[in-house]
Amino acid sequence: MAYVAHDYARTPLTRGDLQAIAGGRPMRELVNPKSPSFRVLARDLAALTEADAAALILANPRILRRPILIAGRRRVVGFDEEAYARLT
Repeated sequence: MAYVAHDYARTPLTRGDLQAIAGGRPMRELVNPKSPSFRVLARDLAALTEADAAALILANPRILRRPILIAGRRRVVGFDEEAYARLT
C-alpha cells in the first residue's frame, strides 16, 4: 500500500491537520493515554474537552496515538492489524 509519512517533529501539525486526521471522531480518541509524555501531563483523558485534547496534541505531538492510516474517508488510529486488512 502506498503511503505518505508525516514527521511531526520536523513539520508540526496545524489545527486543520489535526481536524483532518480526526475525520469527525472525538479528539480524545487521538490521544495515547499510555504515552509517557501524556502521563507526565497528569491529565484525566475522560475529562478533556475537544478543545483541551486538540490543544494538548498540538503542544505535545508525542501524545498522538500512532500510527494513523487514512484511506479516503476511513481512518485507523493506533495499531489494529484487522482494521488494516479491511482497508485493502
